[in-house]
Amino acid sequence: MDGILMESRYKFPLSVAPMMEVTDSWWRYFARGLSLKTLLYTEMIVDNIILHKGISELIGTKLLYNSASFQLEDEGPIALQLGGNDPESVSEAARLAINYLGSNCVEINLNCGCPSRLVGNSCFGARLMMEPEKVREIVYEISKKCPNIPVTVKHRLGTDLSGAEYHDTKKFVTAAAAGGAKHFIVHARMAVLDQKFSCEQNRSIPPLLPEYAHKLAHDFPELSFALNGGLRSLDMCQQALAQNTIQSTMIGRAAWYQPCNILATADTRFYNESTNPSFSRRQVIQRYADYIDYMQAIASSDDNDSPLLDAPIFRPLYYVFSGLPHAKRFRIALVDASRRRSKQLAALRKNTILVSDLDDSFHSPSNIIHHAIHNLAPGTIPFLDAPLTSTPMELRRFFSTAHTHTHHYYDDDNDDEPGQNLN
Repeated sequence: MDGILMESRYKFPLSVAPMMEVTDSWWRYFARGLSLKTLLYTEMIVDNIILHKGISELIGTKLLYNSASFQLEDEGPIALQLGGNDPESVSEAARLAINYLGSNCVEINLNCGCPSRLVGNSCFGARLMMEPEKVREIVYEISKKCPNIPVTVKHRLGTDLSGAEYHDTKKFVTAAAAGGAKHFIVHARMAVLDQKFSCEQNRSIPPLLPEYAHKLAHDFPELSFALNGGLRSLDMCQQALAQNTIQSTMIGRAAWYQPCNILATADTRFYNESTNPSFSRRQVIQRYADYIDYMQAIASSDDNDSPLLDAPIFRPLYYVFSGLPHAKRFRIALVDASRRRSKQLAALRKNTILVSDLDDSFHSPSNIIHHAIHNLAPGTIPFLDAPLTSTPMELRRFFSTAHTHTHHYYDDDNDDEPGQNLN
């Protein structure tokens, strides 16, 4: 089933969902080392943050460093997800963000699915499903101010407060489409807003009803739909697309916990590319290490008052060895390094230490990554050059061979990583 890109109104059969504290610019840069074609979403950005703080507050975090200024490769294709409930402010935030992102951004997405109580208190996210006409107005205003960028909507099947029957979902889609939306991402479960569910509970307790997404695609042939929710592998995405109703799939947490398994073959399997961008984890890690060293140099330049990057720069690599021996040890080493950097930065800002007091590794973040691999989790070394396309069985054989030749690398470090357990 390789090469499943079909002639359709929508050209991204695979995307990675917007996830707070995950899909920031650092993770997206890391992900581009695995897939050049998969559509990546920003974290949800609230309209008022852009309007009141300005785009500069988001540089290097939720949005990419300006590639024209810093000579970086393009980050696109990305979809900008916005949160808000006022048509004028959301549309103005969209205009400002698009002016900054340029051609990297191929979609503006309105969040109508987040069930977080913090979002709900501001009456956007999933609570917008209670106001279909408001959604129509927001989509219309964004389309007017950003006429060259498609406006899409990510939503649930409904809520416990507004109803979550199929006719409720259909009514919502009808209203949003009237405002100009042509593509909808359907998280195929309802949002529970009246029982103080956590976001995690809202991702697991309400039952999945993927048939609703397929039925919407059948009933609205002029629109395109993506299925989100419960998709944990590329095989599951291909199976969903094989029904020839929906035209796209969206993976969430699986892409965070198993980035290599999810993204390393996405380009050849979903986009008819002849090759994937990276052969091994070594290539992916080195590309990202070079990037954060480059950004550290910029942050330490004379015209910047922050000698350290005040950002979670190691977080994208936490699960690069997911499912492999010593992956947890590697992740813990990076977590500890992140905490040390935060303490150092706080001390610098309080003038209790000097830049000269910093360890050399803080001026070259890649040294911390190499230290985590070689000194703290050497059992990961044999897997640096294993093909990213390896099956679990092939990796098991690779592990067995490497264990024979590098016995001193291994101990009884029991790993409970999400994903495939190779033991």
